[in-house]
Amino acid sequence: GLVGCGVIEDMALEAPLVLTDHGAVRVQVAVGAAAADGRRPVSVHSVAETPEADADGLAEETWTRHATGLLAADASVPEPTGLEAWPPAGAEAVSLEGFYEELAGRGYGYGPVFRGLESVWRAGDDLFAEVVLPAEADGFGVHPALLDAALHASNFCPGNEPGGRTYLPFSWNGVRLHADGATALRVRVTSTGPDNLSLHATDPHGVPVITVGSLVLRETTAEQLRATSDPSLADSRFTVEWTEHPLAPHEAAWAELDTENDDGSWPEVVVADTRAWAAEGGGAPARARELTGRALAAIQRLISEDALADSRLVLLTRGAMAVRDDAEVTDPAAAAVWGLVRAAQAEHPGRVCAIDTDDRSAEALPAALAADEPQLALRAGGAWVPRLVRVRPGLAIPDCGAWHLDVTEHGTLENL
Repeated sequence: GLVGCGVIEDMALEAPLVLTDHGAVRVQVAVGAAAADGRRPVSVHSVAETPEADADGLAEETWTRHATGLLAADASVPEPTGLEAWPPAGAEAVSLEGFYEELAGRGYGYGPVFRGLESVWRAGDDLFAEVVLPAEADGFGVHPALLDAALHASNFCPGNEPGGRTYLPFSWNGVRLHADGATALRVRVTSTGPDNLSLHATDPHGVPVITVGSLVLRETTAEQLRATSDPSLADSRFTVEWTEHPLAPHEAAWAELDTENDDGSWPEVVVADTRAWAAEGGGAPARARELTGRALAAIQRLISEDALADSRLVLLTRGAMAVRDDAEVTDPAAAAVWGLVRAAQAEHPGRVCAIDTDDRSAEALPAALAADEPQLALRAGGAWVPRLVRVRPGLAIPDCGAWHLDVTEHGTLENL
């Protein structure tokens, strides 16, 4: 309406918009400039808002495109819908007993607001339905839950009865909104095949509310639905992301593990600085053996010597961890030390730590040594720690006999 386009001429859905219990999602609807015929392109994108997306831009925003289409001006006059007489003459009532429970078994999990289908009648290829909205509709042209409930009647179209295949909307064509704020609808759904239908809806007095010239459906499976919408699955998949972490302004007493100790007492923290370790010849393999061998000896000494029983060992590395970019890893041998440290941490929690630093973080090192973090990275004077975060929804396995993965850029697996 803001750009003078009252009809969605066509719109294709590309990806589901997944909402979770954690965090917010920003949605952007972009309408382009008008072409010579007055049509305007439209697209819908979203991005998840995460705590990591800070003002410094250290966490890149990844926008997902959900739909693209065309808007056009609407000079048409609503045609008679045939829904003024209700219920429809000659239509046969359809039982809705157990309908939503059966849909849940097929992967559709509808909450109370979305269970708005009240009655259904069948007359040939036409389905007639009453839908209601158990909520306020202020601010909506047509409330999403009300429109979705109107589409539920399509489950009773020939070939798509409950217990049959599962379809999701894919392409909308000729969508026109005639009235705002409806809380109940009379609906006529006309099936032109198992994957195509049209829809006309009026208010309870027969006044047109919305029409859909053609809605193309795509078959899906319960597994694919659960992969994108099941909270229990979403909550079970995690990955590691580095998060900026403030350091307390205090320091701990520490000493180099390789220094002489005459009285046999050690401070709270002992340090093994692998940055100063070198290997004689042999390149990267020899350096990896040298660094991991010396790191293992330091860890074994920490565990075996009684004088070190109250101390915590910190192994310092440089170029071992990728916090923001893979280019930060400049020493694979130091990365191997981190692998060894993680194994030791599993066996001796709280006794062994690792800190990876750069050349600009010398002033932050004393406070980092006092931090109670098993793994920590210093970058430009700031501290970063690894944290588990929920995995964002990825690619669903195609429901077909043969498929393959490809990349948009060769030489990396980041763009599957």
